[in-house]
Amino acid sequence: MMNNLLKKKSNLPDSFAYLPEVRSKFVRDSILEQKPKIREFPAMPRLPIVCGTKSGLPFECLMTDVVSGCLPVDKICYGNCTSSGFWYNQGYDFGKRSLNEFDPVRFRESALALSPDQKWLRQGWASDCSFSQESWIIVVESANILAELAISMVILTKLYALPTKEMLQQLVQAGTEIRVSISALDSAQELARRLSFLHSFRDLGGKAVPYVISSRFSEPALATNQEAILNWIVEHDFIAGENPLRLNSDNRARQFLETDGFWHPKFPDEYWFGRVCHKIPNFLLPPPTHLGPAYTLPFRFASEAIDQEIPGLEGNLPTFEELQAGYESPSKNLFKHATYSMDKDLYLSKTAG
Repeated sequence: MMNNLLKKKSNLPDSFAYLPEVRSKFVRDSILEQKPKIREFPAMPRLPIVCGTKSGLPFECLMTDVVSGCLPVDKICYGNCTSSGFWYNQGYDFGKRSLNEFDPVRFRESALALSPDQKWLRQGWASDCSFSQESWIIVVESANILAELAISMVILTKLYALPTKEMLQQLVQAGTEIRVSISALDSAQELARRLSFLHSFRDLGGKAVPYVISSRFSEPALATNQEAILNWIVEHDFIAGENPLRLNSDNRARQFLETDGFWHPKFPDEYWFGRVCHKIPNFLLPPPTHLGPAYTLPFRFASEAIDQEIPGLEGNLPTFEELQAGYESPSKNLFKHATYSMDKDLYLSKTAG
């Protein structure tokens, strides 16, 4: 079993320390105040799992999340999940998850309706596909269908439940890329599981990418943890990506960040630093919002990819230094991430089963 394999193979950096007291401060008072009201909301709607804009999704590179919803209101990631806010405003409790509806015929039809140049799809847009074996089964079946159409899947996940080795072998065969989100706030158990998984998937032949939720931490222990993660990535020759952390003004954890940050140009109440890992050569991949239709990752090791062309990369988020210099976005679509609107026909009048 994959669970047993990972328990035997821990890659936890020696200097990494779990900081539960610090982690508990990553909450927003304005969200916690709504907790009693949110708990009265119904479970997330069950959505049809389809692909692309012709099926009602906002971007051609998307497929419906396999799971609707994610963590409960008092446990949302870093206390700052934009997706949860979208669904609270729609009148649903984002923490009451639902497994979405997978019809292989309908899914294939929607994939066939994609633009001919769209060669990859994102799984893990407003949720996480890893909450159960049932959700992983759907992931594998949909990846196999896409592979038949020469389309690969890019999964973003925190690995709440692990797939079986057999599932991973199928995902390797389908050309799937799995980006595993990791951060200085992970518990030791979480980080060991995620780093071990990255090794295991790559060892099977898969495209395994550490996806660092980064920031400029004033809290020394958090800064040390982040440095330990970055050193691990370099030491183990992984191709990496970076997703800069954004915190709202009422997030209690802003006290752990440096004071030289910026307010986000799209979300003016969110504080961030832009990219801070860009000087490390392993950080070759932008967020999925900066991947063009022809994106593919032909490498598994950073040493193979550095100074080589990776097809389909289209820019990146600004660096901390660029923000300091008065960065202005060259494209109105640069900050299209965290857009969760979709055709309401996908979810109106649908209830959890």
